[in-house]
Amino acid sequence: MPKSERVAILEMLAKQMISNYEQIKTWRGSYTFVDAQYSSDVNQSLRENQKNPGLYDQLYSPVALSAEVVAPLQLQSEKRKGHWFILEGKIDFVLDSGSQREYVRMLREPRTDFVDIPTGVQIRQNRGQGSYYYLYAPNSFTELYTQKRIGPITGHAIVDGVPAGRLVSVRPVDKAGSRSSDFDCRALFGGPRNGLVRKEAGFWPRLKLTADALSGKASATPVEAETVRLKWDAIVRIYVSDGSDPIYTIVLGDPLNRHTVTRFDSKSGFNWISFANRDGKSTLDSKTATYRCIDGVFVPETYEQRSVNVDQSPTDVILIRTLRLSETTLNSTVSDSDFSVYQFDLKYCDRMLDEIKDELYVYDDLMRKFVIAEKFSFDSSRTLER
Repeated sequence: MPKSERVAILEMLAKQMISNYEQIKTWRGSYTFVDAQYSSDVNQSLRENQKNPGLYDQLYSPVALSAEVVAPLQLQSEKRKGHWFILEGKIDFVLDSGSQREYVRMLREPRTDFVDIPTGVQIRQNRGQGSYYYLYAPNSFTELYTQKRIGPITGHAIVDGVPAGRLVSVRPVDKAGSRSSDFDCRALFGGPRNGLVRKEAGFWPRLKLTADALSGKASATPVEAETVRLKWDAIVRIYVSDGSDPIYTIVLGDPLNRHTVTRFDSKSGFNWISFANRDGKSTLDSKTATYRCIDGVFVPETYEQRSVNVDQSPTDVILIRTLRLSETTLNSTVSDSDFSVYQFDLKYCDRMLDEIKDELYVYDDLMRKFVIAEKFSFDSSRTLER
């Protein structure tokens, strides 16, 4: 395919994706999720691996998981030892694109399911897994993990009666880090991972950068432009399927070595439908998505992510994450209260460390507000829910 035609396709796909995304002014919805993670360790969910069978019988029970959950794991379990552990739950979120704020509540089921690979035994552990709460804002990231307990914080007051407990953390965006539990609905439109999304995330910046490199627009001098064009001309391949609703496949890199393969579907608003990071014939990680059209706007309806451990076993999947949209509303009214830390499941004496202001606060549920730690008065007659 001629270089000019490839540039035109890249620019067209970026423009279509941006146009679709920019129609989302607000987005409120829920996804159900299933996370299956592989472990090569001894399967502690089996009774024969327990030192205290009596305690085991109180914590674990046999279970028959649905074929929808188990089937993908069986396909990834050949010639492996160890087990899969499975978490299920629901994610509620509210997004305001204009202010770049998003509230996320990730509710996990109070259990963990295990599938033993050699025997196929399926076991359920009835123990709370905790929930996650996030607030994304342009300059801050706020989170609470309800199962995590933190002791006294260096440099801040020790609250009498409450030396340890749950902690709400407020950090600058560039110090937020990332965890496998992170969720940001904006990432579903093609960010590099299903986690925090920075300003330039999404496939369309990559498409635009590739088009600029292929055309030489990104270079400062004619000599540099020609060098860049020749380099990218050799590593950018585009394939277009036949028919009235074409699928565009973009291959970046050397197919014999490290490269990516991304597919965009014209029937899905020209959004991405699959992405694979490959090393020769081996897939290192991959993502797929389908879409629902609401008033002419396409939003991800299903999402699946598969990841491998590149350093230890680059051909074996260690994480399978699936999402399914259950409720959704586009461009409805939102308010500041939708993006408040008081949307979190807060309890008496929860602390909040604001690293931006370098301030520590304690939550008073009767006042329904956080109080600066130095001014908080602990009531010993009250019961703490820790």
